[in-house]
Amino acid sequence: MNDFSEKRSFYRMAVNGPVKFRINGDSQVSKGSVMNLSSTGLLIAFEKAIPIDARMFVEITPTQSITPPLAAEVSVLRSDQDKQKGFLIACRIEKILSEDETGPDYP
Repeated sequence: MNDFSEKRSFYRMAVNGPVKFRINGDSQVSKGSVMNLSSTGLLIAFEKAIPIDARMFVEITPTQSITPPLAAEVSVLRSDQDKQKGFLIACRIEKILSEDETGPDYP
């Protein structure tokens, strides 16, 4: 019998893959690893802390071509240091972007 009880409003799916992102207002595109994803947020492992409330544009490209990339505008909720992964950046998804909102240079 499984007595696991999910306490979150939305289930988090474990993901381990690359993510590209750009902090709103910056021109530099950074790369990290997405750790998990839900319908309202995601967790990114990155080498540096990112300020709380920063807005970012992110793109997650799955390794399997049957799933399209996810492009979104997110806001940073937390930036916690992790001994093995650098920093874990918790983000809230503010808006899922359509293909015509991203363009060839996205993020």
